[in-house]
Formats: sequence, C-alpha cells, structure tokens
Amino acid sequence: DPRAKPKRPLSAYNLFFQYERDFLLRSKPSKKGQSHDEMHRTINNNPSERRNRSKTVRPPPHGKIGFAELARMIGKKWKSLDDENREHFQGLAAIEKKRYVKECSEW
Repeated sequence: DPRAKPKRPLSAYNLFFQYERDFLLRSKPSKKGQSHDEMHRTINNNPSERRNRSKTVRPPPHGKIGFAELARMIGKKWKSLDDENREHFQGLAAIEKKRYVKECSEW
C-alpha cells in the first residue's frame, strides 16, 4: 500500500523551522482571537504518524503572520545559528533518518 510508506525524514533545517514556527506563533497575538493550540502545533508530533492533510481537514489559518514573512525570519535565524544549537538539530535529524531507515526496512 503506497499510503503506508514511511514518511521521509525531516532535515535539521525542517526541524528547526518547526521549532521556531511554534515559538513565534505562541509569542504573537492572533488577529482572529485564536490561540496557537494543538490544531497548529507542529513539534512533538510522531513522525511516523504525520499524514497528508487535505485542505478540508486542515485547521483554519492562525492569521498571525504570513508564510513568506515567517520563512524569511526563520531562514535568517538558521543562517546565524551557533554551532552548538545547529548540532542539536542535526542530531535530531540523524534520529529522524534512523527512524526512516528502520521503517523502510519493515515496510
């Protein structure tokens, strides 16, 4: 079953992006009165359980910041990230890759 194929591992940058996105969204007030709750949370999700969500089941937009602005902010932070913090996310990416290889061998 192609849908059961393991989800690809996230890179160190992808993991950093998730972390920073959650941090920034929690620290910004919402224009629409919505909080950054479980519906918009991206970190601490089990990668094996990530799924493709169609537009009909996605949560409503948070209205706090546009994706382009968010990506520019996070990209700038990633470029200036010190070696210690970068190594942390690279270690998380290595764990992701091990998970993926293991799940592929079982698939």
